[in-house]
Amino acid sequence: MITIIAANKTSLKLNGCATSGLGSPLVKNKVVRIMTSSSEYTEANAWIQQPSSGQTNNNNNKANGYQVRPVVALSEERVKGWVEAFNQCCSNKMTSEQCVLYRLYDTDLLRLMEECESYSYTPSTSICFCVTRPKLREIFAANFRDRIVQHWICMRIEPLFERRYAAMGDVTWNCRKGKGVRLAVNALRCDILEVSCNYTRRAYVGRFDVAAFFMNIDIRILERLAVAFVRKYYHEPDVDLLVYLLTVTIRHRPQNNCTKRGDPRLWAMLPAGKTLFLQPNYRGMPIGNITSQLLAGFYMSFLDEYMVDLCKSVDARYERFVDDFAVVCRRKADVLMLRNKAGAFLQRYLNLQLHHDKQYIQDVTHGVYFVGAVIKMERVYISNRTVAGFIEKLKELDAYLAGIRRFGVDEAYALDHYLMSLNSYMGFFIDKTTYALRRRAVKRYCPRLFDYYVVKGHFEVFKVKSKYSISNLLLKKDVYG
Repeated sequence: MITIIAANKTSLKLNGCATSGLGSPLVKNKVVRIMTSSSEYTEANAWIQQPSSGQTNNNNNKANGYQVRPVVALSEERVKGWVEAFNQCCSNKMTSEQCVLYRLYDTDLLRLMEECESYSYTPSTSICFCVTRPKLREIFAANFRDRIVQHWICMRIEPLFERRYAAMGDVTWNCRKGKGVRLAVNALRCDILEVSCNYTRRAYVGRFDVAAFFMNIDIRILERLAVAFVRKYYHEPDVDLLVYLLTVTIRHRPQNNCTKRGDPRLWAMLPAGKTLFLQPNYRGMPIGNITSQLLAGFYMSFLDEYMVDLCKSVDARYERFVDDFAVVCRRKADVLMLRNKAGAFLQRYLNLQLHHDKQYIQDVTHGVYFVGAVIKMERVYISNRTVAGFIEKLKELDAYLAGIRRFGVDEAYALDHYLMSLNSYMGFFIDKTTYALRRRAVKRYCPRLFDYYVVKGHFEVFKVKSKYSISNLLLKKDVYG
C-alpha cells in the first residue's frame, strides 16, 4: 500500500519509507506538490470511493467517502513500479539540473504513468554532444522523463537477461551488476592460465572487434528478438505495456529530435560510421541511454550463445565485453576457425561486421591487450591509454580547482562529477599493483585534490570532504525552501 504523508516538507512515502530521499529538506516531492497546489486535485474534483466495495464513481453521493484523485490513483499496486523507476533515475542524477527541476517544479510523474499506460507515450527532445576521451564519440542524453521510462523498462528486462547470461556461463561482463572491466580481464587471464596450463603449453589468443557496433545495430532485428524474448519469459500482468514501451524506445530516433551542444567542429571530425545523423533509420542505437547499453548486450548475447557452443568442440574459451570478444585456443588454426565462424554469424544473423583492422592473433606469452589492460605471464599491467586517461582527468580536475574563487552549489556539483570519474579509475586499478602509480600521479598532477577530497585506504577510494559535499551544502543553505 502506498500512503501519502504531508508535513512541513511534503514528501511521498512508499510503505512508510521516504522514497530515495524525496522527503528530505532538500527537495519537495512533485507528486505531493500537485496534490496540494493544483485545483485539479481537490475535493471539488474528487473520485468518490465506496468504503465497503472500494469502487469509485463521480456521482457526488454524499454517503460515499471522498478521496482526492491522486490518493486513489496512488493506492493502486501498479504505481509502485513507477515510483521505483523514478527513484532509480534520481539515484545517479540527484544533482543534475533536469532532475532538480523535475522534482521541484514539474508535475509529470503521474501524468507520465498515465501517458504510458494509455499507450500514447512519445520520447522528448534529447541533448546531443561529443566527448573526446577515451576517444571521440557522439553521446545522446535523454530527457529526465524518458530516463524514468527507461529505468522502468530495465527493471523488468534486466533480471530476464541476467538469467540468460548465467545460463550461458557468464561470458559477458559489461553493463551487469557485480561485473565490469576488472572482472572481464581477470576472467580472460584465468582462461589463458587454464588453456596454457599455467604457461607450460602452447596457447593462442584471438581478440576481435565489431565495426562501429552501436551505429550498426539493426533495430529491426533487435526489436524482433527482444519482443519475442519478453513474450516468452516475462509473465507479469504488465507484459503488453512492457512490449509497447520497449518497442517505442527501440524505434526512437533521437537524432530527429535533439539539441546539439558543444563544439560543432567535433561532429565534422567524426567518421561517417560513428554518428547516428548519417545512418539509415533502421540502424543504430544512441550511446548514452541505459536501455541502449542493456539491449546492445542482449543483441550480442546471441553471438555468445553460438560461440560458447562452438568453443566446446575445440576446448577453447570465450569472453566478451561490449563488442570486444576474445577466444583462447591451443592451436592457431582453431582461433582462425572461430574468427571466421563468428564473422559469418554476425553478418548472417545480426547484420554486423567484424572490424578488419582490429583483429589480433598471437601467442599468449607475448602479452594480450584486453579492455584497458595488458595480460602477461607474471602479472596484469594497466595499458598506456588507460594511464594517460587517468592523468588527463587529474590535470583537468587540478585546473578546475585552481580556478575556484568562491565555493558554492555549482562547485559542489562539479566535485561530485569528478568523484565518479576518479573512483571509476580506482576500481579498475585496485588489483593491479598500481599503488605507486596512483599515489605518484595524484601528487604530481593534482596536488590540490587533497584540499577537497579524502583518500581512503591505499589510494583505493576518493570521497568529498564533508564540508564540500553537495548534501551538506544544500542543507546548510536550505536552498529549496
